[in-house]
Amino acid sequence: MVRLLVSLLGDVEARIETLQQQIDAMDQDPTVIDDPAGLVASWNERSLSQRRSLLRRLIRRIDIAPGPGPASERMTITPVDT
Repeated sequence: MVRLLVSLLGDVEARIETLQQQIDAMDQDPTVIDDPAGLVASWNERSLSQRRSLLRRLIRRIDIAPGPGPASERMTITPVDT
């Protein structure tokens, strides 16, 4: 029973990922990425889903190094294009 549920969960997660990729593909506005000042100016007008979509298109990963101090000082952001 547990194996069946785990298998179903894997199928659902794969389907969610596929659907998210389809949504991201429909939501792409290449002019936004090419105009950073425009992106900053329009950020507050965008919906949460639009913001998340843009961040997914711009950021590949964020790493936080262990240690004391604020996370912002230990953070490394890797953009998508590298």
